[in-house]
Amino acid sequence: MSVTKTGNNDLLESLYEKRDPQPSSPSLEAQQEMARRVSQISDRIAYLIQESQPLSNFRIVPPDQLYKLFIDACRWERAQKRPYQALDFDEREPGYMMAMMQAFLTLMGHPTELSPDFIEHLHDTAVMEVQCAKTAEALKTKFRERQEDGNLVAVRFEVFASSRSTPLPTMTPQGVEELKQKMKDPSYQFTLEDDPNVYHAIKDNVRFIETPAGGIISLRPVPSTFLRASVQRLIDKYHKDLHSAQDEQGRLKVIVTFIQNLDQIHPFSDGNIRTFAILLLNKLLVDNGMRPTCLEDPNCFDCLSIAQIMSQVMQGQNRLQSIH
Repeated sequence: MSVTKTGNNDLLESLYEKRDPQPSSPSLEAQQEMARRVSQISDRIAYLIQESQPLSNFRIVPPDQLYKLFIDACRWERAQKRPYQALDFDEREPGYMMAMMQAFLTLMGHPTELSPDFIEHLHDTAVMEVQCAKTAEALKTKFRERQEDGNLVAVRFEVFASSRSTPLPTMTPQGVEELKQKMKDPSYQFTLEDDPNVYHAIKDNVRFIETPAGGIISLRPVPSTFLRASVQRLIDKYHKDLHSAQDEQGRLKVIVTFIQNLDQIHPFSDGNIRTFAILLLNKLLVDNGMRPTCLEDPNCFDCLSIAQIMSQVMQGQNRLQSIH
């Protein structure tokens, strides 16, 4: 999202308002129709998994529980209390589950050759016809580029040392330290400020604030051509590092590092976590002979350390294994 100049109180109020959307629930008829369509796609996914040997690791998930692949594990219990469990996220973003299942079919049903175009296509499928219930606006597709006024789009996203919705933080001191090391690489466009409650102007007048609960990582606005080049460099590094990995733990570290690098450059205005930390992560895990995962909170990729995220991924693998 773009960041505008505003006073401290206005920005803080805006920040917390955006963090806690309270959308109205879809009508019962709308939920029933969406549940029917989601069930149809779920059946197609279950068939694909049973018929495709490369996807055999997904067979640990019962067909009627496949929706859990696409929502945070910390929301499973809440979802199971609803009449249409798979639509838990659809209150906040109508169309979410439909788009995620369609993206899964696209991702798993064809050989994957990583490229910026493929990454963009996967993202656009995962947000296709998805709306933010609070604003009624469709989520943006394509690499972030320019707004209607011609300005480049800046991005900021919050990280938390503690969270109100889950005990898992999305920022740790170890993760911040690793991020600061990345900031020295010109491929990244990070600005991270240690001083609390102080605004700092950087190139192109992007501003950000660090909050008492954590902070905001702010990315300067860049053309989509730069983002495509950055994604390609990360893909090239992923292939190189994967080739050098000696064992499963080494491959897992390479995958986790790649996914975090993609997430942290936030090439899209919306939908980065679902694209990278849910869809692409599981694709790369099964492609490399590992079990899929479901993270308690996929936003852990934002600013936890690589070792901490690897631990979360392995816990998520065991979590899926335990579904009955």
